[in-house]
Amino acid sequence: MNENLFTPGNLVCARGRNWVVQSGSNIQELRLRPLTGSEDEEIFLSPALETEKIQQAFFPDPSPDQIGSLRSGILFREATMIKLINGAGPFRCFGHIAIEPRAYQLVPLLMALKMDTIRLLIADDVGIGKTIEAGLIVRELWDRFEITQLAVLCPPHLVSQWVKELNEHFHLPAIGLTASSVFALERNLPVGASLSDKYPVLVVSLDYIKNNRHLNNFLSSAPDCIIVDEAHTCTLKSNERNLRYELLQQLSRKKTRHMIFLTATPHSGDDEAFYNLLGLLDEKYNLLADGKKHIELRSDLALHFVQRRRQDILEYQENMSFPQKVQKEVAYKLTTQWEAFFESVRRYCAKLGKQYEEMGKQNTMIWYATLALFRCAASSPDAAIQALTTRKQHEEEVPLADEDVLDMDEVADDGNVSGFYSNNDSAIRALLHDAKALKREEDSKLNCLIQNLKHDILDEGYHPVIFCRYISTAKYVGNALKDYLPKKYEISVITGELTPAERQERIETLKDVSYPILVSTDCLSEGINLQENFNAVIHYDLAWNPTRHEQREGRIDRFGQSSSQVRCLMLYGEDNPIDGFILRVIVKKAKTIKDTLGVLVPIPENNAAISHALLRAMFLKKSMQTDKQLEFDFGEIDEAAKILETPWEDAMEKAKKNRTIFAQHSLHPENVLPEWDRQKKVLGIAIEDIEDFVSFILKRLGCGLTKEGNNRWLFNPTDMPQSLRKMFKSIGIEKPMSISFKFPAPFGSTFIHRSHPLVQLLATYFMESILSENSQQALFTGRCSVAETSAVKEVHTLYLVRLRHQVTTQLNTTIRCVMAEEIVLLACKGYTSPQWLEEDSALPLLNHNSEVNLNERLKKTQIEHALAFYHKEKNAITEICMRHSGDLLEDNRRVRSAAAGKGQMSVKPCIPPDLLGVYVLLPSNKEL
Repeated sequence: MNENLFTPGNLVCARGRNWVVQSGSNIQELRLRPLTGSEDEEIFLSPALETEKIQQAFFPDPSPDQIGSLRSGILFREATMIKLINGAGPFRCFGHIAIEPRAYQLVPLLMALKMDTIRLLIADDVGIGKTIEAGLIVRELWDRFEITQLAVLCPPHLVSQWVKELNEHFHLPAIGLTASSVFALERNLPVGASLSDKYPVLVVSLDYIKNNRHLNNFLSSAPDCIIVDEAHTCTLKSNERNLRYELLQQLSRKKTRHMIFLTATPHSGDDEAFYNLLGLLDEKYNLLADGKKHIELRSDLALHFVQRRRQDILEYQENMSFPQKVQKEVAYKLTTQWEAFFESVRRYCAKLGKQYEEMGKQNTMIWYATLALFRCAASSPDAAIQALTTRKQHEEEVPLADEDVLDMDEVADDGNVSGFYSNNDSAIRALLHDAKALKREEDSKLNCLIQNLKHDILDEGYHPVIFCRYISTAKYVGNALKDYLPKKYEISVITGELTPAERQERIETLKDVSYPILVSTDCLSEGINLQENFNAVIHYDLAWNPTRHEQREGRIDRFGQSSSQVRCLMLYGEDNPIDGFILRVIVKKAKTIKDTLGVLVPIPENNAAISHALLRAMFLKKSMQTDKQLEFDFGEIDEAAKILETPWEDAMEKAKKNRTIFAQHSLHPENVLPEWDRQKKVLGIAIEDIEDFVSFILKRLGCGLTKEGNNRWLFNPTDMPQSLRKMFKSIGIEKPMSISFKFPAPFGSTFIHRSHPLVQLLATYFMESILSENSQQALFTGRCSVAETSAVKEVHTLYLVRLRHQVTTQLNTTIRCVMAEEIVLLACKGYTSPQWLEEDSALPLLNHNSEVNLNERLKKTQIEHALAFYHKEKNAITEICMRHSGDLLEDNRRVRSAAAGKGQMSVKPCIPPDLLGVYVLLPSNKEL
């Protein structure tokens, strides 16, 4: 049996049909794709079991009977480019992705490909596209057959989003592994098999994996490629995070395992946590043990660490801009019953604190519980009632890098704090009575929200997300908006009471809504992508730490946001000392730091003494009189805040120093842009070409696109013939849909890219029609064309050719052979002795239409002559194929340049190439 016949890229005939041998094939099992089909039509067969011998096949030449217009020839080239899955060029993954990456997002990919074993920390700013950057890396390794399994470790609320991203954008068969899904997945496992055996791409919840039994099972079968999202949450100090860190330590000990760490906040003020994170790349980078090694390891670490701000992206000279963020602070002042109730809570909290001070008790938990009650009262009456009724307020638990004592997220949930109410039942009952008597109509905070929501957000056409601190407040706000706003607005409330999957499902239901409003707690403030549906954020409740505000706004202010401008409103109480402290001290300081560095520096960890001092400044001013209304002196708060200034200034200096030491300097735009240009040349088809192709084919099929607005079209599949409707139904397109050929797509529309099912189906249908043996009955023809034009002075002949290359790499005893394809348009001029032209000059010639009608006999004669010349030029064609294979070898060696570790590489062309089309241009008014 001829083993070479089954090498990827060869054409074979099996079961009465011609196929292309795909990457991953061997003599025992063949992966075959139909000549005009897609990866979805791949089959597996064993040559030994076939009843008929598998033979070598050849691509049929164009026939002089298959003559169409040059316009059809252009579309045929576009269709073949669209169907180009395993494209040649520096990268292999671009035929398998459903996004339009930017050049700057190739930097981590290029860095990764220069490593034998990939250990990379991607610490780009919020919203730049870390998920896309990691996805490009793993898809590239997958298409090079360097990995066959992948696991993503992430917080539980991000599992559904990662599964969606990997499936939709990178066509990787991801499934989620959580505590709720594991049993259903394990039921389908064969005896003795692990989850990773059956499911090659797993997205694993860190909360699920921290259990010792699950941890051991995962470690025993963990794949050799791991992505860790929100990696900073695994290295900070806490029992739960220590378990996560131990997991990552054990995974990283296998030196051949690829590991990619993602975080927007690699250094959150904790040196030990930062160096622990670096140590996961390699133990030598845990610089905490020996600070003297900083200098000698800097350049080495720069090869594994990329960190860029938004302004750094401008270096890449792309037509790239992030949305303009317009921020506004809106004040409200409490009135009538609300003012009286809030004053009662303030007086109660202050008196309680003073009693403990006079008794000499320094129980910090009392201060935290006092502050929790105070913040609930300031948030909403429902939050206050909840706190006063249950004696504690359940808050969201979202692990953030900035979580510290100041934000009270974990402490306020601790049931032990309820004891401070025990000797004050009568006061609690009185406060609870007052809270229940409050009237929603007189809630000045809510009225402030509604007024500004209407005029600054909704009337301007924005879609808002409203962030609240407490579950009860989110429900309160959601119910109020449903009563006050017109019914056309679809208002949805999402809190931590919903599972991550339920949250994602609720977000998805808002995609097709014209006027969506989302009210949420901070369960959606980190990692969740909301830029497709929303373009405004309102902070109903302020957070202690400015990183929380940055995370909230980062849900919409990120790569993929279609609006040129996003709105951010911050509500605060003029007579609320906590809001005053946050705005006057924390927000102001955070803005100064970000303006200086370009990135936000989280508040550093603070000990109990600092927190205690700040709380005392709010509740225990010396001039307090028990019988008079409390008047908070913001000057005292400013004075107390000086305690915070020094450690935060130190953190800023550390961040500045770390950016100098560790920021990514190993790859510059001049290194990246040439690779990007080479890849675009191989793909050869721009967004404008996709729009032209889809529009033309649909019009010919009697189903033209209807313009809905700027960059937005309506596609109605029900206008198509019945046979085509069935085909579209098979890919999930049955109803009218709003589409766009521009990324990011306008709100409510779907971005149509080269690998979108709609485009792929139309390209397949068009190619099958063009390549049909019965060309007389085909809807489309265009493998051949003859045109007369004044654009040429002598005969020019164009040949549309598909080249296939066999790329072989050998490392030790492991040999991999994959197929790479490219579409090339060749040109020659002259009739009796044609001369080959430079390839770059061919494409412009194809864009000329015939200026006169030519007789059919002349057309056939010209095509026959062109075919005869092509076959006579076998040596020249072989030389062209060899040159392209040499270029491909150079491309691969350049981007996968760890030659010592990667062994040998070779690229061999498949001869002969496929001759797809022949197009002849005749000069006007000249006899031949």
